[in-house]
Amino acid sequence: MDKFAYYVGQEVTGIINNVTKTAIYLILESELSQTAEEEQATEEKGGRKAVIYVNDIEGFQENQNLRDVYHEGEEFKALVKQIGKDRRTEEPLYILSTKLYAQREQFTQFEQLRDSSEIIKATIKKVHSKGADVYYNDVRLFLPIRNIDLNEAALRKMINEEIDVVVTAVNRERLLIVASNNLAEQIKYQRAKEQALASLEVGMIVQGQVTKILDFGAIVNLGTVSGLLHQSELAHKRIAKITDIVNVGDEITVKIIKLHEDRIGLSIKALQPHPWDVLKSQYNVGDVFEGTVTKVIPHGLLIALTEDYSGLMPRNEYSWNINERLDGQVQEGEKIKVKIMAIDDERRRISLSHRETVENAWNKIKLRRNDVITVTFVGCEEKGAKVAYGDVFGFMPISEVTSTRRIMRADEVFKEGDLIDVVVLDVDPQRAKLVVSAKANEDAKEKETFEKYFKDQANKMPTNTLGDMLGDALKKFEKTKKGK
Repeated sequence: MDKFAYYVGQEVTGIINNVTKTAIYLILESELSQTAEEEQATEEKGGRKAVIYVNDIEGFQENQNLRDVYHEGEEFKALVKQIGKDRRTEEPLYILSTKLYAQREQFTQFEQLRDSSEIIKATIKKVHSKGADVYYNDVRLFLPIRNIDLNEAALRKMINEEIDVVVTAVNRERLLIVASNNLAEQIKYQRAKEQALASLEVGMIVQGQVTKILDFGAIVNLGTVSGLLHQSELAHKRIAKITDIVNVGDEITVKIIKLHEDRIGLSIKALQPHPWDVLKSQYNVGDVFEGTVTKVIPHGLLIALTEDYSGLMPRNEYSWNINERLDGQVQEGEKIKVKIMAIDDERRRISLSHRETVENAWNKIKLRRNDVITVTFVGCEEKGAKVAYGDVFGFMPISEVTSTRRIMRADEVFKEGDLIDVVVLDVDPQRAKLVVSAKANEDAKEKETFEKYFKDQANKMPTNTLGDMLGDALKKFEKTKKGK
């Protein structure tokens, strides 16, 4: 139930009981439909005392006398403008106005303002605990304290100043117009945001300030609007810590890479050349350079090319000797001379070779199977021995080391640096392959020795046949016979 019998904006009828120079005093009549109990309730709510001051009477001229126009006992109709308090009795005093009828007609304009959400400038005239009375075209609007981001004290300092508001509610009966500054600011921001978004395009390069660091990126203020700089767009390489690149307060240049409704995607790396393009501008197929080994892997060596890319040198590109191992020969951090063999744009890979930077000694090898050559014992390998022939290396299987005894390792027979006569079992310069046998050479020498021995023995034995022997004996007998 309302605190007062009548409300602001309500049309009431009263009987004039006193007329002064400046005001008319009335006793408000009860509504005809009121029962005795309702009339009693009206009295309990503060009775029916009302007043209308001369400046609230529509059409009244300054040179007129109220007593000449209005008289006690006459009926008077007006609208409740305000509810005050009788100074003597402390009872409610209804302050009336006939000028409000004209103001009521203006409410159509404010309904249109409400429906269009148009921002208007109103002047703050009065401030109280519940808000402020602001005026637009001499019409009072109520600005609740909840509809503005200022407290009562701050509002009081703005009396007689203009403020942007939007009409949010219009009540013709109560002559109440409600306004909001918060909504006006929101609309202004939204319109400015829409205007700013309309001026942006994908591909534009803009300046901004980092306002917030997130777990997955940074918020960059572009003026009226803000965009997201995702962690993946900070650089072409992976960034573990966002603050290694940007921090709150940094002024940065970014490129707009995405626009979807009010979401803006930004990028720093889009402004930077791709590391692959940088690499291609520095290297070409056939280039020879000295690179640093960054990692030794089962498949070969990774060699630094740029800060972001390394090239792969496969194991078989280390040496023309296909059996030569990398293990222990090359360490991380060492420098090695390599040649660029291929650049794969699609897979963004570069193939390198070390052996192409040195002469292929196999091109000089002119051997055939069963040739006897002299090699140098280098050392033991799995299942055999490594031997050197000039500038190339060959392999001697453990079964081809010797035929004189059973062995487990080649160094049971030879020591490093020994010169060994061997027989070529297999040779293929194209595959850098040379397989030799000391055992085959031993067998060949042993065979040669036996053949020589038998030949010598054969030379020492008589070569006459039985016929020859009989002929010689017959000749000798005939000579003896003649002498007799």
